[in-house]
Amino acid sequence: MHEVIEAANKCGHALETAAAVEQMKRTETMGAYKSSTLLDWEANKPLEIEAIWGEPLRRAAAAVAKTPRLEIVYALLKHVDLPRQRTARGRVTNELGACANLTALNGQVSEGG
Repeated sequence: MHEVIEAANKCGHALETAAAVEQMKRTETMGAYKSSTLLDWEANKPLEIEAIWGEPLRRAAAAVAKTPRLEIVYALLKHVDLPRQRTARGRVTNELGACANLTALNGQVSEGG
């Protein structure tokens, strides 16, 4: 959390360091909950790594903010999500292939084949 606050400040978004404590106190009152990344993981869905982890990391790097923990989390998430991404790409490829086959079949039927 402190890395994110430092990065936000370097990017021109004023955040007090106390924001981390305030955020943690706020989550304590929420009871049991799961992050969207964990919910995606449990549902066997591809993780939204770039939007949630990658973009803040790139913006921090552009502002020359040090984010070693964020870098580690990002790298680990990319690694564990790789098989899901491959599967998702395979599904898209298979679906596109099926559409192409249907289109070709439709052309044959239209031509009397």
